[in-house]
Amino acid sequence: MSIDNVPAGAAPYFIIGTRTDFVPFLNLTLPFDMTSLGAPGCTLYVGSPALWWIVSPDPGSANTLSVYLNPWIGGTWYIQGLVFDSSANPLGLTLTQAATLVF
Repeated sequence: MSIDNVPAGAAPYFIIGTRTDFVPFLNLTLPFDMTSLGAPGCTLYVGSPALWWIVSPDPGSANTLSVYLNPWIGGTWYIQGLVFDSSANPLGLTLTQAATLVF
């Protein structure tokens, strides 16, 4: 997975979760349109009882994440990119589309 064209100084992350319908600890139904929070055009698609935030190692460029999921875990996982960028909008973040990992 990769996030391209990350502005210099912005902090890119990848969210990995097991749900796309609900975020239990926030009591939030997904997908969630982030416009009301100050991020127009951004939608949160990935949720899980335990969201994993993985910082990308190289801010300010094309950022790639390599994920090793143990075959014993199996199942379906969802991933979405998030970039903290104070100049993007009032909330200071942008979100990518989500992808599904099935194995």
